[in-house]
Amino acid sequence: MKVLMACQNHPDEYNPYWGTFIERSINSIVKEGIDVEAIIPRPHVLPIKGLPHSYFSKLPSKDESGAYTKYYPRYFYFPPKRLFYGLSGNSYAKNVTKFAKKNIEIPDVIHAHHVFMDGYGMLKLSKEWDIPLIMVEHGTILKEILNWKSMHNKIIKTLDAADHIMCVSEDLFSIALAHGVDEEKVSLVPIGVDIDVFKKRDDENLKELFGIDSDVKIILYVGQLVPKKGLNYLINAIPQVLDKHNKTCFIFVGYGPQREYLTKLCVDKNIQSNIIFVGGVGSERLIDWYSIADILVLPSLSEGRPTVIYEAMACELPVIATDVGGVSEQVENGYNGFVIKPRDSHALADSIINLLENDDLRKDMGENCRKRIIEQGWTWDNHAKNVIEIYKRVL
Repeated sequence: MKVLMACQNHPDEYNPYWGTFIERSINSIVKEGIDVEAIIPRPHVLPIKGLPHSYFSKLPSKDESGAYTKYYPRYFYFPPKRLFYGLSGNSYAKNVTKFAKKNIEIPDVIHAHHVFMDGYGMLKLSKEWDIPLIMVEHGTILKEILNWKSMHNKIIKTLDAADHIMCVSEDLFSIALAHGVDEEKVSLVPIGVDIDVFKKRDDENLKELFGIDSDVKIILYVGQLVPKKGLNYLINAIPQVLDKHNKTCFIFVGYGPQREYLTKLCVDKNIQSNIIFVGGVGSERLIDWYSIADILVLPSLSEGRPTVIYEAMACELPVIATDVGGVSEQVENGYNGFVIKPRDSHALADSIINLLENDDLRKDMGENCRKRIIEQGWTWDNHAKNVIEIYKRVL
């Protein structure tokens, strides 16, 4: 079986942390013997200050390194996103279709890793090649962009045209049905984690490696520094935590446009000495952070089923997260962490303090995290088997 992946959100040599969960999903499918090629469109971004336009032109049109061949066709992206995202999608569809017909042999199925732009951009190609189009919904399209007036019709058209839609959470599964998608062509297919790679490292020297005293407690955030992650609510909670536990360090792993704003907010609250922004890191270093941390905190305002929670759970790290999207499907309140209301800094602080003051509870929750991953089968191996079963069913 040959599958063509369409995945704008995918790592490349200049941005290795972008969409790593998609790369891992594809690798898991290749591992099962599926012949995969991937179209990873990159935009011709207009030269506007602050937009990451410079490195796209340096990418090759084809890269045969790694487990599968990757293609980087170009299309035109028109900012601002909220006004012109649909127009950018039209450019994606036109340019990628032209590129694929010229450079790629017809596969058995197209697998688009987001409903928009990937799914929308592949509609014409799937019809011309007369092959099934399968899409994945991770959360942003159905929860946010579908509500944009300019995007509604395009997204509904794409959902209707899909041969099958894989939702990463029960929450998204329900939303898809609520928008009229036929239940027969929707499946719950969680993403996963490699439990042989993501596991706690018992290394007493890790804190010293990072320059952190052995008696300091570590609260970890991993993800983009963007408004929908609710990081201002976490920062607002930090003074309350430090009033009771001043030997606590808050680590922010990730990058994004809010870093300057969040740094200033920490200075304004005079908590900068307890905060470290470390930027983006690779898997090996990330596992080190999971291993020395005491709690993972995810104060998001919107999510699908966050990869970071799977990874932290596999590393036996208890989770405090907000009740958005599929988070409560991952974190069972009181069992492997706490689930709180979004935008509630006091509840966030109280939950952190509770775990900091109860070593046994923190240890039990951490052990329950990994146990839950294994019991639920939230691994890449199971993910791949579920996806391939859908390929066979659709074909």
